[in-house]
Amino acid sequence: MNQSMKDYAKIVVVIFVLSIMASCGGSNLGLAPPPKDPVGAQQLIDQAWAEYEKARYQNAINLFIEAREKDSALPDIYNGLGWSYFKTHKLILSLSNFSIATGADSSFTDAMVGYSIAAFEKNEYDQAIRAFNTIARIDSAEFNLRGTDEYFFSHDSSVTSRKVRKILALCYYYSGRFMDSFYQLKNFLDPFTKVDTSLKTFLTDLFSALERI
Repeated sequence: MNQSMKDYAKIVVVIFVLSIMASCGGSNLGLAPPPKDPVGAQQLIDQAWAEYEKARYQNAINLFIEAREKDSALPDIYNGLGWSYFKTHKLILSLSNFSIATGADSSFTDAMVGYSIAAFEKNEYDQAIRAFNTIARIDSAEFNLRGTDEYFFSHDSSVTSRKVRKILALCYYYSGRFMDSFYQLKNFLDPFTKVDTSLKTFLTDLFSALERI
C-alpha cells in the first residue's frame, strides 16, 4: 500500500471513530449545553425544603442535587445542601456548599448563618467569628440591635439570632478571647448577668452562664 492509500485509510478510521462517539454521546463536539430549567429547579427546591422540615435530610439532599442538575445557578440549592449536609454531620460538604451560596449572593443571611454554625461545630472558631461579623453587617439579619431576636431561619425556627449570638460568644471563649465573649453575654444575651470579670472564678462563671442560655 502506497503512502497516499495509507493516509486515506487513516482518515477513514478517524471519521468512523468520531461518528461512533457522536452516536453514543461520547463527544460534545457541536452539541449545545442542555437548557436550564429554573421553574423545574424551583419546584424541586420547594420539595427539598419540605423534606428538610420533616427531618428527612437525605431525601432533601437528593432533591437539591436534582435541582442543581436543572439549574446550577440558584444559590438556594447550595444553601439547602449546606443545611442538609450539616444535619447529616457532613461538615466539610456543608461548609463548601454554604461557601458557594454566599459567593453567589454575599447578602444571603441564611447561608451565612449556616456557615457560622457549621464552622463552630467543626471547631473552626475564627471562621465562625468572621462569618458572624459578616452577618452583623447585613441589615435584614437584625443582629445589630440590642435585646432583639428578629432573625430566625424559616426552615427551622430554633435557629435564631440569639442562638447565633450564643455560638459567637462560645467561639470567642474557646479562642481565648474571654472579654469579647463576656461582651456578647452582657450586651446581647443577658444584660443582667451576675458574672463578675474581677473574680478568680470569672472564666468558669462565664462558661456556665453561656451554657445556661
